[in-house]
Amino acid sequence: YPIRLLAKSLASFVAVAIAATCSFAGAPPTPGQVGLDYISHVRIGTSMCDTCPPRVCPGEPVVVTVSGVLPTGCVAFRGLRDLPVGAPFTVLAADFVVDTCGVACPASFTEFSASVTLPPAVPGFQRFTLISQVRTCPDTNVVASSRSHEFVYEVEPECLGTPPLDSLVRSFTSFRISPERRCHGDSLTLQLVKNGCPPCVHLQSLTYDPALGFEAVVNWTPLCAELRCVPETLSVALGRFAAGSHRLAADVHVRVLGTVVQDSVIAFTEFVAFDVPRDCGDPILDCLEPELPTSGLPQRACGVTVARGGRGDVLVPIRTWVPAAGVQGYLDVSPRFRIVDMAYAGPAGGVHVSWAQDGMRTRFILFGGTADVVPVGISNLLRVTVEHDSTYQDSTARFASWGTLNGRVEIASGPNGESIALCPSILLSLPPVIRLCIKSEPATCDANQDGHSDVRDLVLMTRCLWYELSPEDRARMCMDCDQDGVFAFQDLVCCARHILRLPLVPRDSVQANDALHVSFDEPQRDGDGWLVRVRLTGANALGAALLRLRYPAERWRADIPVFIGARTDAASEGWLPLIDPEQPGVVQLGGLRLAETASSELEFLLRFTPTAATHEADQLVVEGADLAALDGTVLTPAAALPNLSLFAPQSPPELPASIELSPARPNPFARSTRFTVSLPREANVDLSVLDLAGRRVALLLKGRVAAGQRDVSWDGSNAREGVYFVKLVVDGRVYSRRVALLRN
Repeated sequence: YPIRLLAKSLASFVAVAIAATCSFAGAPPTPGQVGLDYISHVRIGTSMCDTCPPRVCPGEPVVVTVSGVLPTGCVAFRGLRDLPVGAPFTVLAADFVVDTCGVACPASFTEFSASVTLPPAVPGFQRFTLISQVRTCPDTNVVASSRSHEFVYEVEPECLGTPPLDSLVRSFTSFRISPERRCHGDSLTLQLVKNGCPPCVHLQSLTYDPALGFEAVVNWTPLCAELRCVPETLSVALGRFAAGSHRLAADVHVRVLGTVVQDSVIAFTEFVAFDVPRDCGDPILDCLEPELPTSGLPQRACGVTVARGGRGDVLVPIRTWVPAAGVQGYLDVSPRFRIVDMAYAGPAGGVHVSWAQDGMRTRFILFGGTADVVPVGISNLLRVTVEHDSTYQDSTARFASWGTLNGRVEIASGPNGESIALCPSILLSLPPVIRLCIKSEPATCDANQDGHSDVRDLVLMTRCLWYELSPEDRARMCMDCDQDGVFAFQDLVCCARHILRLPLVPRDSVQANDALHVSFDEPQRDGDGWLVRVRLTGANALGAALLRLRYPAERWRADIPVFIGARTDAASEGWLPLIDPEQPGVVQLGGLRLAETASSELEFLLRFTPTAATHEADQLVVEGADLAALDGTVLTPAAALPNLSLFAPQSPPELPASIELSPARPNPFARSTRFTVSLPREANVDLSVLDLAGRRVALLLKGRVAAGQRDVSWDGSNAREGVYFVKLVVDGRVYSRRVALLRN
């Protein structure tokens, strides 16, 4: 649906435009009068027809369109574009130019419109920031005025004719059993194949581990073009099988590459069912499959989702090769749930269902007067109402946010009371189950289940991206923060933003570490405000970091700076910085480590603008730092946390005369040592620690670095004793220092 910017109706906008035209006639408007007020509509999504409202579907590009009216000939609209900023959200820029060089401005009404296409997004609420960039004559390369507004839109869980993202990736591949015609005792093979030629989808691996089962890895790059069709197949041997019905499960991990956000993984489980006939010449079976739910069906991420303490209905399917008039069996449900009702879910009439609790098990009998109570093929047998028991307490982490429902048919009968055989089955993995999900509270991020969401939980959650986890650990640590049914990179960002707003970890539960330092660079003038860079050094031993800064909100405003034509250089290699300045007077800074090798320095860039007369006492104060090591231990810098005067920032210091890498101090050292990098001008810098064989053991600094002096530390607590070289590369020139690490 169209979003009306600043809640203006079209009538009021026209009135404002007419008034603006009268005031602008003969003189150009000032840059501050141009920008967002001229944009009357922001349209997010696409329409299926001329009269249909726009919508955003999962797996599809997101089209954003802005439109409006220019009330004077002195203003030109130059277009809408996606700024490549270093932020975990999208920033769109609408460019305007005011002709301030002209003598007079003609009165005119000119409509404008422009669109950009954003990458596909998963179901849930997404956001972007729209800024207006106003330039003036004669220098149209300089932004004279900039204003911003944030928009939140929803990606629908499912659109008619468009599969949700998890269904989309499921369609890329399929499993099959080879050979297709098989007999008792044949040696079989499981194959993973591409369905047709989906573009930019490539099979990476198909493996089997006795403890973890079958696992397939697939790479998918949504935003790429691939014209050549290359069939791909991966195989793993299964061994010999006896006659009967068989079933296995394979975990599929689709790695989504090349998107605006960092690479993420969509994980799901595919079930493969197949039969080995008793007679190779007659593959038709005359039995009923006993597993409930039946094997071989694709399972939804959640068969039902209920609120804590609430109820919901779930369908239990069955498969039979002969018609049945009655079945007797049982259902098992996880302890956090209980069955409160049960009914027949098939198409036949006059069917009776009786059920009773037998301890933790629920037994049932279902029968009718016709033979098609359970027709041949796959059908729904029972509609089961389950209730979540919010009072149940246990120590099993895997049932914290979900449970399971499954069962088995023990006896089946035909229309004349004759017994129907149950198909034999050999399960190669866990039995088929229906997952019962508990609706999470918004931003539930307690990965270690200690009752609190803090930086330690972020460290655990990052392991979901780095490591192969057991199903129990994945269910415990990989929190579905945005409640879209799958764990992905967006859930990390969701939990980080939630935890940033929570209280810091109590001081008595953290350890001081002298290798960690928080500091400010000298502020730099930026128009009517100041650019402030916050640095955290010694971060290579961390998995996540949280900082909280406080400033006088009654006289200052904090923003994330946006540069035209370039990204903010607040990112550090291997880290995702998160900046939350939305709460007046407080800035929350977060860093998530996304790689095993990461820079030892984490940077954040902020812009502070005075909104009233400033006072001598105005300061930017770091009031807390929670820094979690890779094992989850919470650390804090041993030195006092810094503060910065906002009243009269110091003038920039005198620049060094030449490039220099200072000697290490101390040297030799037992745990950590520090260096100073001096740059006479801005340059590309790579600072690493190498062993005697020339292998990199630590990356301390990499990227574009401003002129001046930079202190860098190396925490060698995880390195072996010995001699190392600190290597500095600046625009191709190499400098080095030797250091010695001695424990005693």
